[in-house]
Amino acid sequence: MDNLQIIKLFLFKVYFIFDKNVLAMNIAELKLNFFRQIDRLDKVKLEEAYGVLLNYLNSKDDLDEWNNLTAEQQKGIMDSIEQLDNNQGISHSDVINKYKNKYSA
Repeated sequence: MDNLQIIKLFLFKVYFIFDKNVLAMNIAELKLNFFRQIDRLDKVKLEEAYGVLLNYLNSKDDLDEWNNLTAEQQKGIMDSIEQLDNNQGISHSDVINKYKNKYSA
């Protein structure tokens, strides 16, 4: 599932699953409902939702940046994401420790 699909799913859940009467709400009610749903999230879900929301809010800039990349750069990023999805990545702490050990003298 790509980021755009995740964002669409998130927004669908926010607007339709959490409150089926959302279409009849005014802006203040919608914001309050949105806040209440966010307030009920555990730490992990809150961090995920925050990331998805930031991605959504920044999506125009991201799309412009993406379109300015070469096809080779785009493929490299997509390959990297696929590797991470398959747990083939290197953790942040491993990278930090590697270079900390290498450059500490």
